Amino acid sequence: MVQIQLYLKMLLRSWWIVALTTLAAFNVALVMLYFSTPIYKTTANFVINPSRSLLADEDLAIVRGIEVLDRRSVVSTYDEVLSSDHLHQKVAQAIDLAPSDLAKYNISAVVLPDSNVLELSVEGPNPKVAAQLANAIGHEAIDFVNKTYLVYEISLLDPATPPSHPINFRPVRDIALAVVLGGILGSIVAILREHLNLSLDVVHQQFAFDNGSSAYTSRYFKKRVTEKMAQDGVNNIRLGIIHLKNLQYLRDILPPFLIERLLQEVTHLIRNELRGNDILGRWDEDSFAVMLSPASEAVATDTFERIQQVLSISIPLYEDGETISLEPRIGVTLSQNNEPVETLIERAGNTLRQVYPGNGLQISNSYQTGA
Repeated sequence: MVQIQLYLKMLLRSWWIVALTTLAAFNVALVMLYFSTPIYKTTANFVINPSRSLLADEDLAIVRGIEVLDRRSVVSTYDEVLSSDHLHQKVAQAIDLAPSDLAKYNISAVVLPDSNVLELSVEGPNPKVAAQLANAIGHEAIDFVNKTYLVYEISLLDPATPPSHPINFRPVRDIALAVVLGGILGSIVAILREHLNLSLDVVHQQFAFDNGSSAYTSRYFKKRVTEKMAQDGVNNIRLGIIHLKNLQYLRDILPPFLIERLLQEVTHLIRNELRGNDILGRWDEDSFAVMLSPASEAVATDTFERIQQVLSISIPLYEDGETISLEPRIGVTLSQNNEPVETLIERAGNTLRQVYPGNGLQISNSYQTGA
């Protein structure tokens, strides 16, 4: 039931694809019906019996014996007679039908199962000519067989009549079938498109989010900063780099799954201090980046001081209560008028370095927190 609901939602989201394919199938069906030539089919049936001239009492036993021994081969022979091209051409001349017109008609003869009945079928564009051709072939075959074979004779059982409806031209049926097939094809395309979008979303998430911390990757973080600055302008945008001093040491002594758990906890703690329009990303192996937009100096100072405070507290690592300290260092820079994103990012990294004693680097329009 859940799968059905999921597919229905996919179809609702991509309903226009189903509508377009259905409309296209409808139009194709109309065009094909307009340009197609109606084909009519008529049939004539013939029966094979022992010759009436041999049904005298003294010949009856002979006839019955021949009937048992040779009936199958005789019926097949008469089938070939009805299918003879020479016979067809002779009949076409007799009814004034040109060879080019005869080629438009498909003539075939079959033996009906478990019987002595032959069925002659004629398919073509003119129903009257098709019936005339079937009956003429039948009469010509009867004359030929009755003159050539004395034991069996062939006679007309059901004459051909002009059909009233073509076998390949049923507008209501054909259009309805085209609409149904178009809808099915559109549904398949819509579902495949939804699955492709889901796959692209997975790829996008793998590109956008860091596997270890679940924060944005550095590359995607820079992309978001670029978009945000293009949207809101460069004023009042604060970019901060949060360096975790002890993380490099911990990565050398802790197993990868504990480092991943630690990074996810750091991401969780930082996000709790951010607003809805702020952006958090993984800067490098030991650092995170935060963009506040828009943010006054007071708001930015308060936000980053809270982040430093929560990260300075020892973080539980094991269930038994053992904790570790990350010793965060934070450098923040303020965007300036007409400043490219690359310059802001570069200044953010430079701002972080002046946090450490002895660096001596001074950056205008920036401030630092941390030891």
